[in-house]
Formats: sequence, structure tokens, C-alpha cells
Amino acid sequence: SDEIRLHRIVPSIVFLLQDTDAIVRASAISSLTSVLATITSFPPSDAQLFPQYIFKRVNHLASDPSVTARDAFAQSIALLAETSLRFLDVSHAIRMYEMIDSGSAL
Repeated sequence: SDEIRLHRIVPSIVFLLQDTDAIVRASAISSLTSVLATITSFPPSDAQLFPQYIFKRVNHLASDPSVTARDAFAQSIALLAETSLRFLDVSHAIRMYEMIDSGSAL
């Protein structure tokens, strides 16, 4: 489920982004990107996942000493950006729905 991917798999993969082996870091960013792209629903508490967690954890890969890791990051950045935008759009839609719903209850 999406909850398992968000709360169990994503943190495990993020941990691997710090591995000493460049192949592991490259595989981790590719896997992280793929897993995040499959998530379709998430609680409002995870709306800030990208700016507060994901981007901070992948930022170092842009200047990784390994070409392999930098290349994997470069190949993943577009899908990460698209997924981040989708998370933002969904969180805004949820917030708007909650505002409208609470306004109609008055």
C-alpha cells in the first residue's frame, strides 16, 4: 500500500543514499524515484515530504564524487520534480476541500 511505501520503504531507501558504495547510492536514487512515483494517496501530514525530507536527502548527489551516482541523480531529477509537483497539487486540493467542507458546516 501507499502507506507502507511512504513510511517503511522510502526511509529504508533514503538511508542507502548515504552508502559508501557509489553503485548503492545510484541504485538508491533510482529506486527512490520509482517508489515515490507509484504513490497515489497520502495523508495530509505527508504533504511536505519533498521539501522537508526528500530534497534534503538527495541534494548531496548533485555533487557526488562518483559519476555513476551523479548520473543516476541526473536521470531521476525530472521524475522527482514531477512527483513532487503531484504531491503539492494533491495537498492543495485536500486543503481546499477541507476549507470548503468546513465552510459549509457553518
